[in-house]
Amino acid sequence: IALQFPYRFWDSKVQGADFFGHVPPSASKRGLFAVFYDMDPQKQHSVLMSVIAGEAVAAVRSLEDKQVLQQCMATLRELFKEQ
Repeated sequence: IALQFPYRFWDSKVQGADFFGHVPPSASKRGLFAVFYDMDPQKQHSVLMSVIAGEAVAAVRSLEDKQVLQQCMATLRELFKEQ
């Protein structure tokens, strides 16, 4: 999944890294948006990409795109509560 944002809210927290991640809170969330990649490290655009891997692929296969987006955004909101 790739997401474009109006601004780079992650810059101050990741301190120049071109990717960041987290350990999912439960086994059922493993492989689901664990790593986010900054698709423009030159900082001209605000695009993040994440992947779904392992058993999480089967869990989201039946979801609509909107539902996958909501889950991804929930993960980002948890990581960047201050935003």
